[in-house]
Amino acid sequence: MMESILNRRKSMAKGSVASISIEILPEYGWSVGSDNNERVFGPGTLFRGYVVVNCKELSERASRLHLLFQGSESMLAYDIGLGAMRSSTIQFFKVHRTLWKKVDALDVLKPMNTYKFLFTIQMPLVQFPPSMSHDFYKCTFKLSAYLYPSLEFGKMPVVAQLNIQYIPCIETRVPKSPIYLQDVKKKKEEVKSSSMVELSSTEFVSGDTIKAVIHVRKASDTTMSPISDILNVVLCLYQISTFQIDEEPISERLIETQTHIIRTHTSGTGQYRVSLKLNESLLPSFTYGKVMCLSYKLKIKIYVKKSKVTNGLENNNAENSIHYNDDTKKSLKKYLVLPWSSAVSVFESPIVIGTMGRGIRADDQLRVYTGVSSRPRNALYIPSFIQDDESEDMLPKYEASRLPSYSASFGTSSRVLLMTASSP
Repeated sequence: MMESILNRRKSMAKGSVASISIEILPEYGWSVGSDNNERVFGPGTLFRGYVVVNCKELSERASRLHLLFQGSESMLAYDIGLGAMRSSTIQFFKVHRTLWKKVDALDVLKPMNTYKFLFTIQMPLVQFPPSMSHDFYKCTFKLSAYLYPSLEFGKMPVVAQLNIQYIPCIETRVPKSPIYLQDVKKKKEEVKSSSMVELSSTEFVSGDTIKAVIHVRKASDTTMSPISDILNVVLCLYQISTFQIDEEPISERLIETQTHIIRTHTSGTGQYRVSLKLNESLLPSFTYGKVMCLSYKLKIKIYVKKSKVTNGLENNNAENSIHYNDDTKKSLKKYLVLPWSSAVSVFESPIVIGTMGRGIRADDQLRVYTGVSSRPRNALYIPSFIQDDESEDMLPKYEASRLPSYSASFGTSSRVLLMTASSP
């Protein structure tokens, strides 16, 4: 008896039940950016796919195919000081369905065949955080398929996983009038000019271009002005991550930057257009997260060309020169060879990165997950497996020599035999 059990375990170690994978049909969801191969899904969307089972020599031992769909967000563990660690995980939902189950000795997955098991999932009209992987935070929506062997064989299930890319519905609007930003740098007494930034909007979708107009006005008396006729305008976009339990951001990261070199008009006054192209893969802004919120800030810095004022450094014998010791001259010369001054003007504005184009509005029934999570498994607020009305047309023609009747339905998906290969 013991010898037969050992022999069976040895044969199992040499063989394999199957390999499985999960595929999402490309006609569902929508693409973001130029990469049309990756599909994304949002509130209320439907997606359909297959669990593909490539049977191997021991596939007849399979007894059940199970599909699990779950979403969660996590504050990743990190040290907040003095050895204290902080982390948390919140599960949005967890739904599952049996796609196939062995009902008798004839209902088996035959070796060396490939089967597809169809499933269809409807997302609820609920705003979850977007799919993302952050240094301190993670939000995932994951499909997991499990092919279980019969209990008497005692093997672990064959597992396949696929992450679903989810984005919320974040609206964008165009203001009725331009937005003017004032200089936040206070040292105006050192500069004989003034500037202002005009924005047509502060809400964009990924892939858009932020356009700004720089208004520059020099003082009439330019003899005392250190400002040259060349400006360096730098546009920077920062991504700000903040935990809900904290007042200060956990990170402020520079993610986009663009530099413009501008030669000003001889009159000293002018308007100059600058822009910053946004990456197509930018995560959307969201402020409703239970764990973390994500926002953006635009910062525009204006630098000026340095004047080559070396009076007193090159000729200490000049009558009107200022006399410096050697160490001071060395430090000043090192400073004066820099091409640009420190920023003389700085402008800041919050920026919203949305997912819906201007004029497109979200469904009135859309709810934020923080307001519905307390409801005990309300079907309106969790994804659902839905019955496929077209499954009858997708079934293969029944053959008594191949598989038993398909009248017994398990779950919502149909089984399609793709390929039959003769066993050696």
